[in-house]
Amino acid sequence: MDRAKKSICIVCATPLTIHLFLRRHIERLSENYNITILHDGDLDFYVDISDLPAEIVNFPIQRKISLISDVFSIFRLFSYFLTRRFDLVWSVAPKAGLLANLAAYSARVPLRLFVFQGEVWASKRGLMRNVLKLCDWIVSKTATHLLAVSEGERKFLINEGIVSISNISVLGSGSICGVDCLKFKPNSATRQVMRAGLGISDTSSVCVFLGRIKRDKGVFDLVQAFLKARRQGFDRLCLLFIGPDEESLEGDLKELAGHFARDLHFVAFTKTPQIYLVASDIFCLPSYREGFPISVLEASASGLPIFGTRIYGVSDAVIDGVTGKLFEAGDVDGLSELIMDFLVRPELYKAMGNEARAWIMRDFDCAKVVEGYVSFIEKLLR
Repeated sequence: MDRAKKSICIVCATPLTIHLFLRRHIERLSENYNITILHDGDLDFYVDISDLPAEIVNFPIQRKISLISDVFSIFRLFSYFLTRRFDLVWSVAPKAGLLANLAAYSARVPLRLFVFQGEVWASKRGLMRNVLKLCDWIVSKTATHLLAVSEGERKFLINEGIVSISNISVLGSGSICGVDCLKFKPNSATRQVMRAGLGISDTSSVCVFLGRIKRDKGVFDLVQAFLKARRQGFDRLCLLFIGPDEESLEGDLKELAGHFARDLHFVAFTKTPQIYLVASDIFCLPSYREGFPISVLEASASGLPIFGTRIYGVSDAVIDGVTGKLFEAGDVDGLSELIMDFLVRPELYKAMGNEARAWIMRDFDCAKVVEGYVSFIEKLLR
């Protein structure tokens, strides 16, 4: 550690968050600052971030609420922050944000940054919604600086009373990391190779989902919409799910699909999602909650039209009628009709995919987005 440099501690629950969202930020910031990463290495153990230019510390942070464990983690963090005397603690994800900000506030860390990336409680009801809202409110009161990854999320947080208008902002056009438009781009040669590898014919139409496979991502709605289209005679339609199956849903999804399950394809976590996106034709995100989905940006950069739910976050990442189309969360019939319309009028949606790539290249290229975050943090540390 260079003691002449200021020090930043990044706190996340899982290495997957670092890999997906913060890798480029860390590489850039490490040029001028000492970087320490605290994360629970027992979560998402299939992700390797050991190559990053940072001190990486394994620190237990459970995703779910566990009162005794969480209190113990706060005290451990408090002790760690007191000892290390960081200039900035930057936390990402709800649980990590709550624990890190309470500990950093108590340890008098001068700068405490939290980035809101979608609220867990947005799709919940009753007591659990109120408890989780309270946790985010506490984060807002203990952090010195707050960012949201989309304007829609910012307005949602203000309307829900979590933050005030004056103490939260969005950098640039939104997103936390943008997308590498040289990596995510149409590629006809890769498309043919990947389809052959998946056992999908050139004449089939592939609807792809990319992300954590969870109920609140609307994956069951997607399979139901697929079934409706297949029963209407669209027999060349396939579904492709890419991402970690965090709730072990693959079996249930295949059971729901019945004898059409042979046209459901699953790919676990991959460091090369771009090769599967270019093998696809349309991207569907029927999610019930999002901050600003990087998967939508990656699919758009790959030239795919987007079908997404009309919720904050997703609606920030889709220009309705231009780069894709929006439908109401939970509206299986609406999603099925969009999919069937695509199958009938593919050229219309191909044009939307072209518009989507042009928009992403202009506003969300990763170099531009990451530089916005680096500049923001550099100003804080001055």
